[in-house]
Amino acid sequence: MPTAYTDLLNTALDNLATTLNTITPPIPIVTDPRNIQAACAFINAPTFTTPLMKNKRIQLTFPIQLIVPGPFNLDAQRKLLNMTAQLLSANVAITEGRPTSIEIGGALYPCYEVIVNMEASSL
Repeated sequence: MPTAYTDLLNTALDNLATTLNTITPPIPIVTDPRNIQAACAFINAPTFTTPLMKNKRIQLTFPIQLIVPGPFNLDAQRKLLNMTAQLLSANVAITEGRPTSIEIGGALYPCYEVIVNMEASSL
């Protein structure tokens, strides 16, 4: 049985996944890289800064990879753009996005990486 983590950073990850799971139509949300399958949205590990640590607040930046099955063609591009538009309609602060690819099991898949910014507090 997995450990239930309730610390500040893990709670932020769980909150982001919960928010993204409300997108309609649904996009499979993955937080464990062992479970990545195209098509899905993989929430990767965040970077963070502590500009307000005296207040127990941190700024988190989560990269999310939107992944679709190949090949790299217009169909894949349109699916990635559609998934990105779905994320943009969610209640999250997406600050940038870029096309890229991701390797899964030795194969390259079309991918779009979006960046979500959050603030977390231990107060």
